[in-house]
Amino acid sequence: MDTLRTTLRSRALSFASRGWHVFPLTPGAKKPPVVDRWETRASTDPDQICHWWREIPFNVGIATGPSGLVVLDLDTARPGEPVPAQWAKLGISSGAAMLRELTHRHNTRITPAFAVRTPSHGWHLYYRAPAGATLRNTQGVLGWKIDTRAGGGYVVAPGSRVPSGTYELITDREVAELPGWLHQALTPGPPPAHSAAPVAAAASTSGYTFAGRCAAKPSGCAARHQASTTRPCVAPPTRWGSSSVPGCSPKTPPAPSSPPLLKR
Repeated sequence: MDTLRTTLRSRALSFASRGWHVFPLTPGAKKPPVVDRWETRASTDPDQICHWWREIPFNVGIATGPSGLVVLDLDTARPGEPVPAQWAKLGISSGAAMLRELTHRHNTRITPAFAVRTPSHGWHLYYRAPAGATLRNTQGVLGWKIDTRAGGGYVVAPGSRVPSGTYELITDREVAELPGWLHQALTPGPPPAHSAAPVAAAASTSGYTFAGRCAAKPSGCAARHQASTTRPCVAPPTRWGSSSVPGCSPKTPPAPSSPPLLKR
């Protein structure tokens, strides 16, 4: 258990060194966060991260908004879930296949990404939010089984474990900017114009401004981590949606049902 805690703490410190704001999640689960106001309290401060992971092997959450990230969440159909007929006839059975179809329709290709294989055999593709972008989470906006995590959202970081397996880092690379066609598709349209009638149009609630990134000088366990670790080089998968990459690791012991909120 202590080895797992050390490993997860090292992962959290590594992601923070990229400028990604991390916070602790329930051990062995995707949610809930164990800090309140997790989006504003997510941190890149090595000392804070060492404090959070000093005793308990929390899973690692990455707050996508403050981190300046947009993550494509390519899911798979649940057992017994029917594929919509319009996609089934094209041989589409997953979010990864849906994304390939979209790139074909836009006469483009999938931009290489920092890629994580999820325990359900889906994918998390990490992109950098364009400067000045005001993007929030979406569900099914791009296509069937494609969600996004941006402002107001988080992703479970690679290395974290749930009962069905481990979030596995497949392609470790610098994060590319979100492709323009995806940015355009995810950008909310303008609110409806006011009409002559005395009925005000509803205000849009989809805007979100990313917080600035911060950095901190490591000390204590953070300094030792920085001095003793290097980022691994991992070969990319041969094609998105391939089931040849292992998606599961040994299960962890059952997580506590209601972990206490961390106050610091």
